[in-house]
Amino acid sequence: MPPMFLWELNPAESIFAPLHDESTLPQLPLTRDASEAVNFRHEAGWDSTRVQWDNCAANVVAGSLTLQMGALPARFDYYMFCVVLPQGVSAQFAAEIDGAWRALGEPAVGDGSRLEVTRPILGAATAVRMTFLATQSGAAMCTLRWWGAGDSDLLSRLEAAKPRYDEAWSGLILSAGAWPAPKFARGLLFAESDLPALRERERGLEPWMAEPVVCALVGLVRGDEALMR
Repeated sequence: MPPMFLWELNPAESIFAPLHDESTLPQLPLTRDASEAVNFRHEAGWDSTRVQWDNCAANVVAGSLTLQMGALPARFDYYMFCVVLPQGVSAQFAAEIDGAWRALGEPAVGDGSRLEVTRPILGAATAVRMTFLATQSGAAMCTLRWWGAGDSDLLSRLEAAKPRYDEAWSGLILSAGAWPAPKFARGLLFAESDLPALRERERGLEPWMAEPVVCALVGLVRGDEALMR
């Protein structure tokens, strides 16, 4: 079995089906099978693959998508499916291993939010299938972002290596006395000598917030160390 082409998410996880990329979708070995849904179809969008149907009875299989697989790195031990399922739709994931289809856990239940469904890799798969189950009657649309796989051991070690901070944020926020006085590097908008007049004009104005860089500039004009920080 030839290796699967992968797009790295991080050192522990990779995408093998970038369903969010409309230029890549036509090149994927992806097939569609309609079951009970009326006009079951999928098409590329600018940020996802849309799977939809015009009508379907409740509690039946609407249809499925099947992706032919190549070999994944041996260290990968779980699948990831990034999808959005509406209420009234569930999805059963399965893998074809040694010529037989094996379910990958329980169906994922849609609630309209973005899901990252993780399921164990049960063996070398020649195909992966997502079956759409209509739990309510009517039309529906699902969006698929990407399918991938990961290494749980490496992921846990990466997570453990992240710095941890307590609620005091020690070392992240300096005290007022630790901040150096601002010094002009360039006088692009005004000169340092203009600051007294600008600060007099700003005196007594209401608090002001915006983007960090603009906020710091206003703080410089007002002589407000809190805004500058």
